Amino acid sequence: MKENYSNQPAKSIVNSGTLLLLIFTLLISLSSSAQYYSQHYIAPAPWRYFSNANELVVATESTTAVSVLVKKSNGTLITTLSVIKGNPTVYRFLGSPTAVGSEYYTENTVISAAGLNITATAPVSINIRNVASDATGGDATHIKGNASLTSFGDAGIGVSFRVGYYRNGTLNNSTAPTYSVMAITNNTSVKINGTTTTTLNAGESYLFQNTMGTLVETSQPAVVNTAAKIDAPSGCGDGTLDQVPPIAVLGNEYVIFKGQGNSTAEQTTIIATEPNTLITIQQFSETGTLSSTTTQTIALAGGFYTYQHGTSASFSASRIVSDKKIGVFSGTAITCEVDVTSVAPVSTCGGSNYVETYKFRGYIENDLPYFGYILLQSATAAVTANGSNIETVAGVRRQLGNTGWYLIDFTSTEIGNPANITIASDSKMTVGIVQQGGGFSMSAIFSNYTQQPPPPTVSPASATDQCAVSAVLTASAGFGPYQWFLDGKIISGATSNTYETTTTGSYSVSQTLNCGTAVQSSVISVIICGDVSIEKIVDIEKPCVGTNVIFTITAKNNGSSNSTGVSVTDKLPSGYSYVSSSTALGTYVPSTGIWSIGSLNKNENVILKITAKVNESGVYKNDATITSSSDSNSTNNLASATTTPKALVPAPTASNQTVCSDGTSTQTLTATATGGTITWYSSATGGSIVTPTQIGVGSKTVYAQASDGTCSSITRTPVVLTISPAITFTATATQPKCFGDKGSVVLSTPTGGTGTITFSSTATTALAAGDYTYTATDASGCTKSITVTINAAPSEIAFTATATQPKCFSDKGSV
Repeated sequence: MKENYSNQPAKSIVNSGTLLLLIFTLLISLSSSAQYYSQHYIAPAPWRYFSNANELVVATESTTAVSVLVKKSNGTLITTLSVIKGNPTVYRFLGSPTAVGSEYYTENTVISAAGLNITATAPVSINIRNVASDATGGDATHIKGNASLTSFGDAGIGVSFRVGYYRNGTLNNSTAPTYSVMAITNNTSVKINGTTTTTLNAGESYLFQNTMGTLVETSQPAVVNTAAKIDAPSGCGDGTLDQVPPIAVLGNEYVIFKGQGNSTAEQTTIIATEPNTLITIQQFSETGTLSSTTTQTIALAGGFYTYQHGTSASFSASRIVSDKKIGVFSGTAITCEVDVTSVAPVSTCGGSNYVETYKFRGYIENDLPYFGYILLQSATAAVTANGSNIETVAGVRRQLGNTGWYLIDFTSTEIGNPANITIASDSKMTVGIVQQGGGFSMSAIFSNYTQQPPPPTVSPASATDQCAVSAVLTASAGFGPYQWFLDGKIISGATSNTYETTTTGSYSVSQTLNCGTAVQSSVISVIICGDVSIEKIVDIEKPCVGTNVIFTITAKNNGSSNSTGVSVTDKLPSGYSYVSSSTALGTYVPSTGIWSIGSLNKNENVILKITAKVNESGVYKNDATITSSSDSNSTNNLASATTTPKALVPAPTASNQTVCSDGTSTQTLTATATGGTITWYSSATGGSIVTPTQIGVGSKTVYAQASDGTCSSITRTPVVLTISPAITFTATATQPKCFGDKGSVVLSTPTGGTGTITFSSTATTALAAGDYTYTATDASGCTKSITVTINAAPSEIAFTATATQPKCFSDKGSV
C-alpha cells in the first residue's frame, strides 16, 4: 500500500509514466485489505486515550514482522510495537484514567497532543477501544465507556466533512454529540458551517458541539471524529466514538445490520451532502425477506433523516440507496448499551478479502461476548473464520431480498471464542464485529472504503513542500473520464488527466477503477507562492490610563495567488485589558490572541478591530504577526503599535455634606471637592454632567471626577448632599399659682427631622423659677431649641388679727 501523502511529498514520487501506471494498477487490484495503511491519523475522543482504560489492536497482512510507532499527535513517542499476520498485537495504554489532569478535554479551544499518529513499516489496521465501562469511577468527569474506533487510514483524510450521529436530538436530555477535528499539517484553517473558527498546526485538535449535518471544512487535509460521553445507560447514553469519513469517500448504497438493542439505540441517521437527495430504504427480516420500502427526500445539504433500522427482530437488516452521496451513522446495541458506527458504503469496488483483529476484553481484561456479520455479493464463495468454513458453525447465508447482497452472522461462541479473529474470502466482504454483553458495547466495522487512486503527481515538486509560482498536476493516463477537485469542490471544465494551476489548495482527481467505478483520489496540497502581510495602527497614541483605545489590524494578501491557512496572532500585552473585537472574516479568540482568517484571495484584505482598556502599568507595545500555508515573504509578517499612556489622575477628595433646613424651599446646598478641575456626574460610571446642588429639603448623590486638563481620574468620588427637614415641637409651661408651688413644662412629640430625635433635657416637672432650654437633635445633627421661663411663685400673704376680750358676764369677745 502507498505511504500517506503527507509524509511522501511529490518530489519523492517517480514521474515515469510507465511506472506510475504500474503503481496505480497494483493499487486498484490489491484493494483487498480491511483498512490496512502505513499511516493512521486519529483525532481525539472527548476522553484521553493515554490511560489503561484504552486498548489498541494492531493487525497486518504482512507475513514478516512490521514495526509500528505509536505516537501522540504532536509526535511524542508512546511505544514501538511489532506485529505479524495471524497474531494481532494488543497494547494497553498506561496510567490511571482518573488521574488529576486527565479529565475530559475542554471544548471550543485548541488542544495539543490529544490524537494519535501511528506509522508502520508496512500496512496495518488500527482499532482503538475504550474499555472503561463503569469500572473507573470517572464516568462523569474523565472517561465513559465503552466505544471502538477502527481507523479509516487514508480514506479518513479529507478537507470536507458532514458530521453526524446515529440519532437526533440531545442525548438523555443532557449533552449533544462531540465532534473533533485534527490537523496533520501546520496552518490548517477550520471552517464550521462556513465560518473560519480556528487555525490548527500539525497534531492540534479542536472539539465542539453542533447540529448534525454541520459542514466542517479544512484548508489542508485533516481527520474528524464523532463521539458522545454520556453517563446514562438506562437512557441509551454511553461513551461512543467513531471516525467521520470525508465527503469524497461517501457513497450511494449502504447496508446496516441490526443488533440486540432497543428502538432508541438501534437507529440510523442519513446525512445529505447535496440538496434534494432522494433516498430509498428497504427493511429486511432476520431471514432476508423484504419487509418494507420507503422513500424520503432530504431537501438541504446537511439535512438528515433518522429512522429505526431493520425490523423488530435482532439480526435483521436495512439497505439504503440514494441518488447522491450520503453519510450514514448507525447505532448498534444490546438493550441500551450502544456504540456509534460511521457506516462504510458498499459497492463492487469496495470491501475486503481479509480481516483480522483481536477478541474483546473488559477493563480488567476479562473476555467479552460478541457477534459478527459478513456482507458479500456472492452466494457461493467460501468464507472462513480462523481457517474453518464459517457456514459449518454459524448462520446460513441469506440474500437480502433480490439485492444481490448476502449476509452471514455468527457469535463468538459459534466460532470457538478465539483470541485472534481472522475472516477471509475470495469475495469482497464488509465485516462487522460487535461486542455486546457483559455491560459493554463496542462496534468494530472492518471494511475498506472503495480504494482511492493515489494522489496526482505535482510538478515542480517544490509546490508540495515549499511553494511554486504555478504547478502542473498529473493523473495516470488511460483511466478517464477525469474530474478535478479543489478543496473538495468540482473544478468546472477540468476533465483531462492533467491540470495546471496557480491556486493554492487541496487537489484530487476522480478516475475510473478497473471495476468500472469513478473514484476520487486521495488529496494532495499544492502551495503557490504567496505574500501575506500585516499592518497595525492605534487610534490614540497617548491615551489616558483607564480609557479605551482601538487597535486596527489589517491582514493583506499581496501575492499573485490566493493564500490559505491565514491566521494572525495578536494577544494583548499586560498594559491592556480586552474589551471587545469585531471582524468581517474569521474568528478572534481573546484568550489566545489568534485571529483565524482562513483564505484570502489575491489582493484581498480584511480588518480586525480590538478595543482595549489602558491599564495603569504594563507593556504597551502590541505586536501582531501573520502566517499562512503559502507565504514566501516573511519580512512583512510583523506589525506593532505602541502607546505612551498619560499618568493616572487621582480621584478627587470630597466628603458628604449635610445642612439643616432653614425652612425655605429655595435653600441650596452645593457640593465641593478638591484635586484638579472637578466635573460632577450623575453616576459612578457614564451618566450625565450635573450641577452639584441640592435645593430644598432632600438628598442627592453626585460624583466628582478630577481632570488635569487632559486626562480624568478613573474613579469618581461620591458626595451625598443632604438638606435635612426642620424639627418641629412645642414646649408649654404651667406656672406656679401659690406660694411654694413649682412650675412644669409639657413637650410635644417632635415632627420633621431625620431619623431618631432626642432631647437635650428631660426635666419637665417641679421646676423652680428660671429659664429652661429644650433642644431636639435628629440623626443628622440638626437641632431645634425652645426656651421656656418659669415664673417665681407668689409671695406668702401677711396680715394681723387683734382680739378684744369680754370683761363681764354675758360679754362677747371680738377680733
